[in-house]
Amino acid sequence: MLHKIRQFFSFRKASDDAPEIAEDSEQNLDYPAENPNFVSQRAKVIKLLQQLANAPHRCTATLEDADEIFTTTLLDVRENDGALILDTLNSSFGNNLLLTHKSAKLSTYLNKVPVTFTLDQVSAVQQDASVYFKAPLPSRVYYPQRRSSPRINVPTANLGFQGMLSDTGMTVGGYVSDLSRQGLAVYFNDERHTIHRGDRLEHCLIDLPGGQQISFDVSVRFLKRQNPGSPKKQIGGLFENMAVQSQNALERYICALEREQIRKQRNSAFALSGL
Repeated sequence: MLHKIRQFFSFRKASDDAPEIAEDSEQNLDYPAENPNFVSQRAKVIKLLQQLANAPHRCTATLEDADEIFTTTLLDVRENDGALILDTLNSSFGNNLLLTHKSAKLSTYLNKVPVTFTLDQVSAVQQDASVYFKAPLPSRVYYPQRRSSPRINVPTANLGFQGMLSDTGMTVGGYVSDLSRQGLAVYFNDERHTIHRGDRLEHCLIDLPGGQQISFDVSVRFLKRQNPGSPKKQIGGLFENMAVQSQNALERYICALEREQIRKQRNSAFALSGL
């Protein structure tokens, strides 16, 4: 059986279009389990991996005794079996090496956040004319996304923003760069207004596509300049005093952005699989 699988792998050709490795991924995953950069609760690990499988992400695979970087795709998460299903690697050499060592470190990105996890006890399964890899679920996944509600990038300059500084009554304006269900980030071009961390912006307005408008206050949590010497600066903060009607409109808009993001990820994955 193993000989037949190795023969099958010998027909696979290496591809030069491997996705970039997550630069922020950990080179050594032997960190304490309580490290906040790791997801270790089984239910959360499964949910995270299912997101990778539902909108197939091309993963880089790092193997022992190999300088070459290989690629694969997470095909399925079998919760009842406690197993992951992986596509074969893009190289017959890599497939045979994985069969030998039975372990690999996979890296990719989810919502622009690096994801890295190690698989052990990897085995090859042949079904009809297809071969795939199967491995137990990892005990934890490196995913340094601390926000309970991840931010989503907003198409450039699509959403205008207007608010009022609570301490001076001055009106400030800019455009939203990303937002979540709990907060947002806004770029301002006018440096005449001094905004500090801890400030409050009141009576803020955003005009959503379709003519809907949401209103809220913002508690400023961070600020930075886009580039040294540039007048353009970015602030980030949390929503406050948002009415239910505005919350519902925001939820619909974010859901639409998430669907579009998933569509683009799927198209990208299909394009890569066809190369």
